[in-house]
Amino acid sequence: KTRRRGAHCLERYAAAPRLRGRGCRRSRRRHTRGRLRRTTLSLWPSMQTPLPRRRLSDRELCSGAVRTSHYGALLSDVSVDFSLFDTRAAPSLWASRPLLGAPQRGVMRAPCSANDLQTLLADYEGLHLQPLVAAIRPKRPLGQRSAEDESIALFLLADYANLFHQMGSLYITAAAMRDLLGSKPDTAHSVHVFLLNNASLTPTAVFWSPGLSARAPRFVGEPAARSAGVRSFGRALLVQPATETWWWNVWKPDPTDRTALLGPIASWLSSAVLGAPPPSLPPPQLPAAAAEPGARRRLLLLLSRAASSDRRILNEEELRTSLEGRLRHGGTPPVGSATEVRLVELGALSSREQLSLVRGAAGLIGAHGAALVWNLFLPAGAPVLELLNRANANAYYSNQCRWQRRGYAAWQNNDPAREVQAFDADGRLLDPFRWHLRADVGAVGALLEGLLSSPRHRAGEAARAVARPGMVEARGGAPATALLERRKK
Repeated sequence: KTRRRGAHCLERYAAAPRLRGRGCRRSRRRHTRGRLRRTTLSLWPSMQTPLPRRRLSDRELCSGAVRTSHYGALLSDVSVDFSLFDTRAAPSLWASRPLLGAPQRGVMRAPCSANDLQTLLADYEGLHLQPLVAAIRPKRPLGQRSAEDESIALFLLADYANLFHQMGSLYITAAAMRDLLGSKPDTAHSVHVFLLNNASLTPTAVFWSPGLSARAPRFVGEPAARSAGVRSFGRALLVQPATETWWWNVWKPDPTDRTALLGPIASWLSSAVLGAPPPSLPPPQLPAAAAEPGARRRLLLLLSRAASSDRRILNEEELRTSLEGRLRHGGTPPVGSATEVRLVELGALSSREQLSLVRGAAGLIGAHGAALVWNLFLPAGAPVLELLNRANANAYYSNQCRWQRRGYAAWQNNDPAREVQAFDADGRLLDPFRWHLRADVGAVGALLEGLLSSPRHRAGEAARAVARPGMVEARGGAPATALLERRKK
């Protein structure tokens, strides 16, 4: 809604939300769509790099030795010279290009003709992995396949150490493995994960190993990797960066049904991480209410950001009490099997504990933030309720719920008095996108009832979600109840 006001109005709105009217309407006519998009991106410094519009297409080259899809390129019978990689690759997908630097010619060799490699390079023109593809050379002579040729090498540009950003790298990698390798969890022993940039995988480390591979990911510039010289692999998968895929369709609604892709990936990763914990990692200690048989689905998780410097819910305890009261003592029967709202700070738990808790939750409620990406691991039918301040104008999690046909509701604040400025650790004022908010407990409770009121309501929403996922949005406070009543009728 904010982005539609035009670039001029958008800048004024960020500074003083009360400045609206004819100036905003005129600005919509004066500014083109392209200029509006660039101005919108400039409001968030971490997203100043425009996303490429080109995507890879399905193709076979080199007599089937090379296959490409939306998720990357698969090369068979490849030799890799790790000493020729550029170790100065950027550790973030939002740094200035080229992210890879300049890998030296011959860093990879594949059984392809020069003409086929030129065709492959044309497909990668303008994409982040173009310098790497440009350095691939024909493999002559083909030689004998070694025992190590049965292994699989994954090469990827991971995003920086943020849960939402890195979950994109993880899911696109898993999607590439399913699409081009047909991999299942039992192939993890043969997978080697190599990072083209020296990014920290701390937020998602447990999903990479033992999730996708039995081995921990390695940076191609590590001394141990570079000293290994030339290695041969039966297959090498060049994974597209998440910013060049559908994962970053966050600026407008994307109704594509990706349930058949996201559901199996979540089950795959969950079983790999939780199915057989290593002896050195004890099973997670969950709250008693969550450990009882049949009790896990009763927990609605209200995500706390108490330790964060931005986007905190200032009345989170009041909100928790109000929502739990509606579930237990409201005018309607208890909502499904959810009878408790648990205030939880996921950052205080390990990744394994977070995953175990979310896999048994009845839904997620929280302010806009990276923790809401855990919706990808919720049980089928468990909804998401997102709280937004005035400057939040993206579709991160609404789109993710659309892709899964998951119930979603958003309460967005329109009252300046409900927001408090946020400051970083050095005392600098953060942009309005990161300000704290005080939720309207009545409006949020009405939205929650709309999401979880009865089995009949859920069945109706599931039927309508075939064409459009069940979504309820409220702007401000009182209008939420009226909107909910219209939806019920």
